[in-house]
Amino acid sequence: AATVFCSTKNGVTVSWGQGAYGELGYGHSGPKSSAKPKFVETLDKCLVTDVSCGYGHTLFLIRDDDEEDKKALEKVAAVEAEDVADFAAAAAAAPAGGGGGKKKK
Repeated sequence: AATVFCSTKNGVTVSWGQGAYGELGYGHSGPKSSAKPKFVETLDKCLVTDVSCGYGHTLFLIRDDDEEDKKALEKVAAVEAEDVADFAAAAAAAPAGGGGGKKKK
């Protein structure tokens, strides 16, 4: 996957590229790729302070300082600390190299 994101201080975020797993932020039923920058509607009015793109994911850190921010955040699915802890525990328990393959003897 190759994705690009741009966010402005006015709360506008656009993305483009190829993201087979929905990394572009267009929602479950939205397109998985876009050759041209496309508005990420879910993040409308959200002030993105940082973004990290990786294989199969895009993570946004969104400002939460005032009532306007809280209102904008109501429409965004959030990842909470316990979600990250559960994910980390599952990843730590998984076999190295992704598992699924046969081990040589």
